[in-house]
Amino acid sequence: PIGGSRITQTNTVIEVLFTESIDDDTVTPYSFIVSDGQTTIPGTIEHTDNKLRFYPVIPFDLTTTYTVILSQSISDLSGNPLARAYSWSFTTNKS
Repeated sequence: PIGGSRITQTNTVIEVLFTESIDDDTVTPYSFIVSDGQTTIPGTIEHTDNKLRFYPVIPFDLTTTYTVILSQSISDLSGNPLARAYSWSFTTNKS
């Protein structure tokens, strides 16, 4: 979901697309965080070239705002980290 969006599917996959390929070793549960403001949401992170996907272990709760945080420790294949941490939020709604 994009920043500020409202979604009704609680099993939504979060996808992030970068302009360059990402170093696998820099993608961890500590560098790609999804939170409801109190709890870090458990999930699986899949990495393919310049794309990251987060699959939540359990569906997102309805009527909840979630924040996604990408830390500066994520780097491209040349070792260049993100210029800054990046975050955005989305909200789950009833259909």
